[in-house]
Amino acid sequence: MLAVARRPRFGGPHRAIDLGLLACLAVAAAGLVPLPPALGRALSPAAIHVDRVLSLAAPAAAESASWRPLSIDPLSTIWAVSLAGAAVLVFFCARTTFERAGGVRLVARGVAWIGLILSIVTFLQRSLSPHLFYGIWRPVARTDTPNPLGPFLNRNDLATWLILAIPLTAGYAAARVQSRGTFDRGRVEELIDERMVVIAGSLCLMMGLLLASASRSGIVGGGVGLLMLLVVGRRRLTTPQFVGMVGALAAVAVVATAYVSLPALTARFGDALAPDLGRGRLAIWRQIWPMTRAFWRVGVGVGAFERGMIAYQPRPFELFINQAHDEYLQVLTEGGVALALPVAVTIAIGCREAATRLRADHAPVGWMRAGAMGGMAAVAVQSVWDTGLRMPANAILFAVLAALALHERRSDS
Repeated sequence: MLAVARRPRFGGPHRAIDLGLLACLAVAAAGLVPLPPALGRALSPAAIHVDRVLSLAAPAAAESASWRPLSIDPLSTIWAVSLAGAAVLVFFCARTTFERAGGVRLVARGVAWIGLILSIVTFLQRSLSPHLFYGIWRPVARTDTPNPLGPFLNRNDLATWLILAIPLTAGYAAARVQSRGTFDRGRVEELIDERMVVIAGSLCLMMGLLLASASRSGIVGGGVGLLMLLVVGRRRLTTPQFVGMVGALAAVAVVATAYVSLPALTARFGDALAPDLGRGRLAIWRQIWPMTRAFWRVGVGVGAFERGMIAYQPRPFELFINQAHDEYLQVLTEGGVALALPVAVTIAIGCREAATRLRADHAPVGWMRAGAMGGMAAVAVQSVWDTGLRMPANAILFAVLAALALHERRSDS
């Protein structure tokens, strides 16, 4: 429906990244194409081991199967490719909308409002019904006492949404300041209106919620995102203006600490430095690596990680690993080198195009472009430890920010 209403424009100055994204989708979808047994075994010889472990059929029957896809879990691959395709389509539509009709400020303002509402709802939910979504629905979880945070079950997934939204909202605030024609202290009263109050409140609450989530990867990523905003925006400001902006962000961060227990947060980060990392990320990655190495050519299939890990889960089964806790490792495991290469090339193209667009954009809207780049950088750092972009809400917001960062500005409106 969105694509019909806002018909996306392909090619032109975006030809390289468009081809890269379509290539990634094509490689992911290729895992659903049935192949003859000989070719399937040549590309994915380790699939026989998975069949032997998971199949109820006799081993000989599993090995002599008829044509079959490379994905070891085709249904999950269909879901994953569909969601990825939806996110790419949103990116195309949003980029076209920004270029034809503007709307960058409207989107940034909408994200700020959603962040404000999300924070209020989550804090109320934690106080009144900590084990239910919105005080109504019980989560489907592997624990008897789940602790959802707003619409998210996992704290790291919530943190992914927040670290995408916070730099964009901060960039929106900077754009409003620049559009008023001053960063000077003598005219601060002109900047304080009801919209700026909403933006400041949204930033404070979102930062507070990020700290309260105690997501270590999210907090580190959020810090990198704001630092990215300051670095790319430094050339737009004089030294006094830059110092004022740093001071404003620091003041918001100080206010945000009122929503979190600092001793608990410090203890949470201290756990990451404990000498016993048996259940930490390093131990998980070591257990995943045999499957990654076995399927290095074409992977187990996009979305098929959980099923494949059943066959490679080390004994005893004390902790089931249903994701790689590293977006880059998960891409390599699910898609192999065949998918990892086009993904890496597309990311490199996107970074180059975003930097080029930012250098050419001297209007106040450029601050929101910088904020979008900060949000994406934050998630890139967080993805070293987590896979938050696999949540549809986060993937869609990431797609919108990517469109904002990469669109070719037609006018100042």
